[in-house]
Amino acid sequence: MSEPIFNRDVLRAGMGISRRASAPISKAILLATGKRNLPLWRMATMGYDGYVSTIRGLTHDALIVRDPEDGELKVGDALMSDGCVLTPLDSWERGCRDDGDRVCVWVPKGWTEISGIAASDYWDLHVKGRKYDKVAIARLLAKSVCGDWLSGKVGLMSHFYCTEGVQASFERAGLYPYYPNKNATPGTTYRRLMDKRLEIVAGALTEYGRKFAVDLT
Repeated sequence: MSEPIFNRDVLRAGMGISRRASAPISKAILLATGKRNLPLWRMATMGYDGYVSTIRGLTHDALIVRDPEDGELKVGDALMSDGCVLTPLDSWERGCRDDGDRVCVWVPKGWTEISGIAASDYWDLHVKGRKYDKVAIARLLAKSVCGDWLSGKVGLMSHFYCTEGVQASFERAGLYPYYPNKNATPGTTYRRLMDKRLEIVAGALTEYGRKFAVDLT
């Protein structure tokens, strides 16, 4: 049996969870929403993969949700392939071991277990089962040109992309870590971690799991 990466004794419903992955769509999200340290023209000399590797940021956000059917903590995921579903933590751990994903667990400032439960319940009742918001993803590529302040909802009211479901759940729980941004992305999550409006949960990764922690420097 593989060693766990997430410390189940520390995780609670309504904590945020994010990763940095290396799939093609993940690299595109990083290019569009991450923090660039080099001018875009350097891609011509470094190559696409080389350039993207220098960008700081995350590629996917989700919420830890308690599944009311079995009482287990799972990941409330908005996935292009499956829509908004509850993913077992084991699946995220396999992504770390097999694909080199890097992960972090975090909460907004002011988070409590009560507000976490409220966020988890909202995701389960109002986000789970919805389709993935592919319309928003296409439009959010414009963020690479327009910056992080696109006004109004960019996607479909009945669909969610990854950070959108997380943002909505926290707001319904009375937490506004993404304010005033209306179209938060994994890049927004990274910036909120950098300015301490989001805080890493100490001990959320096991001793073994710490080698899969996202580099947030």
